[in-house]
Amino acid sequence: TGGYSHPETGSTGDGFKFLKDAGIKIAEASPSLVPISVNNTWVKNLSGKTVENIKLTFYVDGVKKKIIKSKVEKDLDTNNTSVYKNSVENNRILFTHFGLSGPTILNNSKLISDWLHEGEITLLIDLFPHLDEKGLDEYLLNIFDNNKNKIFKNILNDIYAGNILEEIFLDKNNNLSDIDLNKEVNIVSKSERRKLVNVFKNLKVNITGLMGFDKAIIADGGIEPNEVNWENMSLKRLSNMRVTGDMINITRPSGGYSLQMCWTTGYVAGTAE
Repeated sequence: TGGYSHPETGSTGDGFKFLKDAGIKIAEASPSLVPISVNNTWVKNLSGKTVENIKLTFYVDGVKKKIIKSKVEKDLDTNNTSVYKNSVENNRILFTHFGLSGPTILNNSKLISDWLHEGEITLLIDLFPHLDEKGLDEYLLNIFDNNKNKIFKNILNDIYAGNILEEIFLDKNNNLSDIDLNKEVNIVSKSERRKLVNVFKNLKVNITGLMGFDKAIIADGGIEPNEVNWENMSLKRLSNMRVTGDMINITRPSGGYSLQMCWTTGYVAGTAE
């Protein structure tokens, strides 16, 4: 029957209703592996663009909760013991018309859901995690030296590929809108260059919530695993009912694990005596 995610396929959560009608206690369903909504105009204007090998740092009411490092990043935070959890991934996020998606966001949506009950969530994106501030300043200075007589706007893609920087500049909340993109590179001041370094290392995103079941890859909820006889997928309290896939409350990451769980549990249920 499926869970609540992807209702366009006809999966409307009937299985949860069947379990309830049979007197089975289940955990209420909630969207999981789901994109997030934000209120930053520059993010929405970049819909369809992706960035990868970045560093993400989540805060709740100004308190650092989690750092997600990139594989290319030098370990700059080994002395920070207040961080909720450190992980290393080939971070890739997708900008959408409503916010952010992509594997890194989806796999942290459950944590984000929990944090929403604690306070205001902000995300800082570091576009250059492999460089500290001094190294990034030297990187910019080198590009500027090689393009002295060009218009600043025309070298943005040399600084960061993907044609994303112009939108970041145009959003006044990023504190870069006062830098004239139509002036020559050799007129960019040292203070403006330092401002660039700060913004590129600390792009602020305001998270407002999670998208709904219609955008979720899976839905959490269902019967707890300890209620299932895994030899044939029958319920311990109702032996003539068998459950598979999304009906079982198992949290899993993106990457095909939900499909595999459905296939495996379906096979066990269908072939068991």
